Amino acid sequence: MSSKNQRTSLEKMDQGASFRRFRPFDMVETASVISVGADSLGVTHVRFNLKICGPVVMFEEQRTLSLESFRSLYRERVAVAV
Repeated sequence: MSSKNQRTSLEKMDQGASFRRFRPFDMVETASVISVGADSLGVTHVRFNLKICGPVVMFEEQRTLSLESFRSLYRERVAVAV
C-alpha cells in the first residue's frame, strides 16, 4: 500500500469508528476502533473492541489486527448510537 493510500485509510479509521460484518447463524460482529498505529516494523495495526451478538451468544473482547486484515473483514461502517 502506498503511503498516500495508507494515510487516506488512516484518516477514515478514526478512534471510535465502528464497523460490522454479518456471520452465519444470525451472528453480527461489531468492531469499535480504540487506536490505529504502526509497530516497530512499520506495520499499521488497529486495536478494537469486538462485540459479537446473536440469538444465543453475546460477548465482547479486545483484539488487534493489521490495518489490511481489519479492512478486509470489517467493510461496513456503522453509525454509533449516542
